Amino acid sequence: MDGIASRSAGGVAVARDFGAAMARMQVEDLFRIANSGEADGFEPEAMAAARAELALRNIAESDRHRIEAEVAVDQAERAGRASEPLSNRAWILSLLLGPFVILSTPVLVALIALGVAGYRRKLWEFYMAAIWGLIVYLILGWSALFLFH
Repeated sequence: MDGIASRSAGGVAVARDFGAAMARMQVEDLFRIANSGEADGFEPEAMAAARAELALRNIAESDRHRIEAEVAVDQAERAGRASEPLSNRAWILSLLLGPFVILSTPVLVALIALGVAGYRRKLWEFYMAAIWGLIVYLILGWSALFLFH
């Protein structure tokens, strides 16, 4: 979605950037943006540009209803993912291994993908477990240093 989040002085270039970006998008993505809110990360100008592009494309009513239903289902699934907790097994693994792997590139890519997929609670719980794991390892290391010194 290049150009969607760009800003310029005066605001006129923003509308053109949104319009150009929307013209390259698929219909399903336009419906997602048009029916979303600022909480989803879209600016009002982007939503308006998506609605304008949809009007220009003159989509058949039957297709419009089908796509709107698909987008509604997708948005409902995404909303459910946002509050889905980390499983107990994943929490324990995050606690034990999180401090060691959190800075590795594959794990960071996986965490970014988790956040992009809408699993905000899982991502937050992973980070919290990794931080608690780091604290536990620091306490154990500090205790071992004083016990065996």
